[in-house]
Amino acid sequence: MNKKSQGLPINMVILLILALIVLVVLIYIFSGKAGIFSRTTTTCSGKGGVCLKECTSTQMQTIGTDCAKENKVCCLET
Repeated sequence: MNKKSQGLPINMVILLILALIVLVVLIYIFSGKAGIFSRTTTTCSGKGGVCLKECTSTQMQTIGTDCAKENKVCCLET
């Protein structure tokens, strides 16, 4: 008997596993679950600062935080 079996090469199996991992990560990012990290880094307290009307000479002003809603700036200690 001359039977030839057809199987998946190990390279194809590895590529399929990697593609599945990438797909899961993309779904995680775009479903909003990863938004927890972005919310903590865009808040002033998440960056380690405080919302003030004006920064002192020993503080550095940062932008892109939630302080703008209160007409304040985010100040970080230098």
